[in-house]
Amino acid sequence: MENEKIIYNGFEYFLNTELINWEEHNTNAKNWGGDLASIHSQEEINFILNQFPRAWNIWLEIGAK
Repeated sequence: MENEKIIYNGFEYFLNTELINWEEHNTNAKNWGGDLASIHSQEEINFILNQFPRAWNIWLEIGAK
Protein backbone atom coordinates (compact mmCIF):
# COMPACT_ATOMS: atom_id res chain seq x y z
CA MET A 1 0.00 0.00 0.00
CA GLU A 2 3.02 2.32 0.24
CA ASN A 3 3.26 5.13 -2.32
CA GLU A 4 -0.51 4.99 -2.84
CA LYS A 5 -3.07 7.53 -1.72
CA ILE A 6 -5.84 6.23 0.53
CA ILE A 7 -8.84 7.97 2.05
CA TYR A 8 -9.95 7.84 5.68
CA ASN A 9 -12.62 10.00 7.29
CA GLY A 10 -12.58 12.45 4.37
CA PHE A 11 -8.80 12.90 4.29
CA GLU A 12 -6.33 11.57 1.73
CA TYR A 13 -3.16 9.95 3.05
CA PHE A 14 0.05 9.33 1.15
CA LEU A 15 3.06 7.57 2.61
CA ASN A 16 6.17 9.24 1.23
CA THR A 17 9.16 6.93 1.58
CA GLU A 18 11.73 9.37 0.20
CA LEU A 19 14.73 9.92 2.46
CA ILE A 20 14.43 13.70 2.75
CA ASN A 21 14.24 16.09 5.69
CA TRP A 22 11.12 17.50 7.40
CA GLU A 23 11.19 20.76 5.43
CA GLU A 24 11.30 18.88 2.12
CA HIS A 25 8.43 16.60 3.22
CA ASN A 26 6.46 19.67 4.28
CA THR A 27 7.09 21.34 0.90
CA ASN A 28 6.06 18.17 -0.93
CA ALA A 29 2.84 17.99 1.08
CA LYS A 30 2.05 21.67 0.36
CA ASN A 31 2.79 21.20 -3.36
CA TRP A 32 0.39 18.25 -3.37
CA GLY A 33 -2.26 20.53 -1.84
CA GLY A 34 -2.12 19.00 1.63
CA ASP A 35 -0.14 19.16 4.83
CA LEU A 36 1.86 16.84 7.05
CA ALA A 37 -0.39 14.55 9.07
CA SER A 38 -1.87 15.54 12.38
CA ILE A 39 -3.29 12.52 14.22
CA HIS A 40 -6.36 13.11 16.39
CA SER A 41 -7.61 9.74 17.62
CA GLN A 42 -6.59 6.20 18.46
CA GLU A 43 -8.83 5.01 15.62
CA GLU A 44 -6.87 7.18 13.17
CA ILE A 45 -3.57 5.82 14.50
CA ASN A 46 -4.85 2.25 14.13
CA PHE A 47 -6.01 2.93 10.57
CA ILE A 48 -2.66 4.44 9.56
CA LEU A 49 -0.62 1.63 11.09
CA ASN A 50 -2.87 -0.99 9.47
CA GLN A 51 -2.55 0.63 6.04
CA PHE A 52 1.09 1.65 6.37
CA PRO A 53 2.92 -0.78 8.69
CA ARG A 54 6.15 1.28 8.42
CA ALA A 55 4.33 4.54 9.27
CA TRP A 56 5.61 4.64 12.83
CA ASN A 57 8.95 5.95 11.58
CA ILE A 58 8.10 7.59 8.23
CA TRP A 59 6.51 11.00 7.57
CA LEU A 60 2.91 10.98 6.37
CA GLU A 61 1.32 13.65 4.24
CA ILE A 62 -2.39 14.33 4.52
CA GLY A 63 -4.69 16.22 2.20
CA ALA A 64 -7.27 18.79 3.15
CA LYS A 65 -10.88 17.76 3.66
